[in-house]
Amino acid sequence: MAIRPSRAESFTANKRQTENFSDFLNNFTKSFNNNQLSRVTNSDSVNQSLRNIIKTNIGERLFNPNFGSNVSNSLFENDTKFIKEDLEYNIRQSIGLFEPRAVLIDLTILTSINDQEYPSSVRKNDIEVNIVYSLINNPQPIELTIILKRIR
Repeated sequence: MAIRPSRAESFTANKRQTENFSDFLNNFTKSFNNNQLSRVTNSDSVNQSLRNIIKTNIGERLFNPNFGSNVSNSLFENDTKFIKEDLEYNIRQSIGLFEPRAVLIDLTILTSINDQEYPSSVRKNDIEVNIVYSLINNPQPIELTIILKRIR
């Protein structure tokens, strides 16, 4: 026996997407509609969280001193295979510890302009982190690229 849609569902043109995950925006801007804090949802929420985890130094947050990864320390090191492996290890550990909503599929780190795959649009001494992950409730892979730069 087939379930017939209700009269309201038949006239509604767009279906509402369910919100599985939501976070506030990093800059705490207010929404135009209801004067509340704006939010990001689902994969955008996880993307924002992954960026925060990778760009935060360990010990930077006062009440959570173990949060983050020490990726920024590697920005000032020489480009060696050891540094690349250390970066990958730190990022994998950080994502595994602090982002339970993401299942890491692949992680690629490009550290030098001498790499054949490295895009020429990115300047030398930058680190490009390519993360492919899926959400715990959705097996579709999501790709996120983060470019880390020295600020000093």
